[in-house]
Amino acid sequence: MNDLISIAKLDKALRRLAGLLAAEGLEMELALCYGRVFVTLYHAPGVSDHGHAILAEPGRAWDFVREVADKKGLPQEWLKEEGKLFLAFFGARNRTDYDLFSPGIILSLHEPRHVLTMKIREVLEQGSADACEDIRFLTQRMGLHTPATVSDVYRSFFPGEALPGRVAALMSAQGEQEESP
Repeated sequence: MNDLISIAKLDKALRRLAGLLAAEGLEMELALCYGRVFVTLYHAPGVSDHGHAILAEPGRAWDFVREVADKKGLPQEWLKEEGKLFLAFFGARNRTDYDLFSPGIILSLHEPRHVLTMKIREVLEQGSADACEDIRFLTQRMGLHTPATVSDVYRSFFPGEALPGRVAALMSAQGEQEESP
């Protein structure tokens, strides 16, 4: 990040992003957790039938972000960098208008357990490789090293549901790597 984007330019970019998402019947949650911006793309409630899927294809989120970058003359990583600062200031000021850019964007300062759970959901519903990397990052920061501990977090949000096999395998492999000299 060379130069910070002005708050006014960032506000316009977020509003443009919110408009694009809303027009597609989508909502994007921007969550700040452990100094990193996490993006989760949801189907907007009541817009259309997506079966039991809560989440939309995660790669589409970054397509919208790149489109805004191109139209507004912003760096491609604008949301990850300046979004992090925006959310940090938002939280520091105890803002409660999480729907500031609604419909389309939800600003979030959730606890890490929520963010982890939604990333697990992304793997379950969409098979997202990016979500697997986010899960690795979060579980390391949270000190969760086994499938059982991650499953406990997941089931606190989705009782009765099993941890997806891909996530359990990821956690097992991560645990083995941490134990190796």
